[in-house]
Amino acid sequence: MPCYEVRVMNLAFSTKNIDILEKAIQKVSPNGNFTRMNNGELVFSDGSTKYIVDPANSKISIISFSGPPRVELVDRLKREYSRQVLFNKAKKNGWAVRKKGKRQYELVKY
Repeated sequence: MPCYEVRVMNLAFSTKNIDILEKAIQKVSPNGNFTRMNNGELVFSDGSTKYIVDPANSKISIISFSGPPRVELVDRLKREYSRQVLFNKAKKNGWAVRKKGKRQYELVKY
């Protein structure tokens, strides 16, 4: 039995706007920090788990050094990315955003 184990999981994640993706990562990353690699990947971690977002190949790799990979942070990232896209689109078009409920928004055109 090895004294350590590394588990890797790959998930599909399609993004169109890297700037919005960076804002979303800053919101969900435990310390708000990430690193942009020379190959375009964005890397952040939450202790023993490392997340590598590869926009070019539309995937996220989760590398866990202890225990099973923590997918809930990726789910939060996907929701936050969608939220940031919504707010960005509203800002570009001059629309107001109203919060209707948990993760529910309404765009109002004046």
